[in-house]
Amino acid sequence: LHDALPIFSFIISITFASNYWYTILQFANATSFNTVDPLFKKDISFFIFKLPLIESLYRTLIALLVVLVIITIVVYITLTAKDHILHSNKENISSKFKNFKSGITKFAGRQLAIVSSLILMLVALGYLVKAWNLVYSPRGIVFGAGYTDVHVTLRFYQTIAVVSLIAAIITFISILKYKTKPVIISIIVVVVLIFGEHITASLVQKFQVQSNEKTLEKPYIQYNIDNTRKAFNLDT
Repeated sequence: LHDALPIFSFIISITFASNYWYTILQFANATSFNTVDPLFKKDISFFIFKLPLIESLYRTLIALLVVLVIITIVVYITLTAKDHILHSNKENISSKFKNFKSGITKFAGRQLAIVSSLILMLVALGYLVKAWNLVYSPRGIVFGAGYTDVHVTLRFYQTIAVVSLIAAIITFISILKYKTKPVIISIIVVVVLIFGEHITASLVQKFQVQSNEKTLEKPYIQYNIDNTRKAFNLDT
């Protein structure tokens, strides 16, 4: 087993390096464009060189969390089954089972609190990444963030990210104290905001923007023209 661990670690390292080496090099050697985007006031190089690595790490964290959830569930089921097998006789079964159940419950509570909080923290990170990706939005009349993206979607994304972080703290504390109501309320609020964004953005785009597109999208069309001219060095 000790001999296998270094080999397993080496395989994971090689796999990680082969998948992310180029994006890591991009991130580490990012060169400033000396031009900021009008939405986030970040240098354009952030979206080209750094955002791809952030997205890759986010997907990796999601995959690891899924594996952690599966392992946690399997461990709980295995321990419960083992308890039933080892304590199938009726002698002192009541006291033994209560002690065992108490230990498992505390362990499960801590694990569940950590995993639940991590999920909500990743939701917050995911919506922060989605907010940055609005610079690539195809929704408006031109490529990039438009009226609906800026005035509706971005605000919802920022709100969801903040609420998810708060929900992560509430969930962690509530599970440790065996209180389910705050957890349920926190999750419902996050879910409502997620669905609310889709509905609100669609309604605003259809009934407000499309009927007055030239006026509302005018500044974003101008941003697109200005940055296209800069990209082709036509602004001099």
